[in-house]
Amino acid sequence: NEIYPTPLAKYTLAGGYYTPLVYFGKAGSESSTEMAKKIQSLIKEGDSIKDSSSYPPYLQVYAYLYRALAVYMTGEVLKDSTLAQREEAFKYVLTTAAKAPGASDEKYAALTLRARFYYAGLLLLPVPERKADLVALLAPFSQTQLTAMDRTGFFSAMKKRPNDHPHKIMALKLAE
Repeated sequence: NEIYPTPLAKYTLAGGYYTPLVYFGKAGSESSTEMAKKIQSLIKEGDSIKDSSSYPPYLQVYAYLYRALAVYMTGEVLKDSTLAQREEAFKYVLTTAAKAPGASDEKYAALTLRARFYYAGLLLLPVPERKADLVALLAPFSQTQLTAMDRTGFFSAMKKRPNDHPHKIMALKLAE
């Protein structure tokens, strides 16, 4: 990042800050609010860099997923964005992935399923009346063989996680 800043670098750094918020519900020695503000700063820095040509389209989509997660987390902590703004970040991941060269590859499928999972989690708690949207977001899960597309191990590892793990809690609620 210091040698050649890119949006991916900024959004990945933001991930280093929002991960403790997800897994531990706290920000280490910093308050959640301070951490969320750092994340927002990294998002703005990443958004201001217009050069994404230094990495392939798949990593660009991955960067946008990191960005969407960062927007989601800061919105939850700071309450300074609307649900529509948070949704837009996830929609951008899905539309960018759909337009990418090789969008039908397994790696894009796994990435978009992951984006759909988090996007559905965003809608799950604050907007229970959007059940139809949740069903539509999650429909591709029933239309695929997940083991063939789970290149990162994200979904297959979820089975092994304890029942109090944030991702497993969300997965079980979405399954309901």
